[in-house]
Amino acid sequence: MTNQLSNNPTLRRSNRIRTIHGSLAIEQNTLSLEQVTAVLNGKHVLAPPKDIAEVKNAYEIYDRLDELDPYSVDDLLTALRRCFIFVFIQELFL
Repeated sequence: MTNQLSNNPTLRRSNRIRTIHGSLAIEQNTLSLEQVTAVLNGKHVLAPPKDIAEVKNAYEIYDRLDELDPYSVDDLLTALRRCFIFVFIQELFL
């Protein structure tokens, strides 16, 4: 199974998008799977800016997972700050 994923970047991207959508839906993100896909494809989506920022930030963190140490508190905090600081800043100014 791992070989199939590593040989199929389209499947890997699709799975990542579904994972992001599911994870953010649990956190009350209102974007549909189609909207999440559109955001990550650089298209404009009519949705709360906070929800769009969460999708972009989550995707960026997934891209950087191989750089993070799963046993490092500092790396965990870095990932969390990246995911939520821009959402918080946007809420202040909107």
